[in-house]
Amino acid sequence: MVAWAGCSDQPAGCVTEPCSAIAGYSVVRGTVTRADNTPYVLATRDAVRITCGYAPNTFQYGESTDREGQYRFELEPESLPASRLLPCIVSAGPGPVAADTLNVQFTLTRDTRPTFVVNLRLPG
Repeated sequence: MVAWAGCSDQPAGCVTEPCSAIAGYSVVRGTVTRADNTPYVLATRDAVRITCGYAPNTFQYGESTDREGQYRFELEPESLPASRLLPCIVSAGPGPVAADTLNVQFTLTRDTRPTFVVNLRLPG
């Protein structure tokens, strides 16, 4: 997150300090299961990872899963291409990794952000 120190440094439309430069909003959520169909439960912040963007301008988040193996990413990148669309990879697993790719659309406001669902199954 970018914070501007003074009022003269803030982008147009910012009314409070610190002000963040968020280019768009989207949500990616889903469930991770093991090969035996049990939930993949891991409380560390990197149980599930998402990487979005075009090299070298990528961003990555890590998230834990709950007792049902569910995760949720609220994506708020600081820059986006004009299309407001970014390729993303969602992955999970300590050894053999489950992964899926998707194109994530971003909106200008948090209230209208789309939700994308990616369910992963770890290999046996």
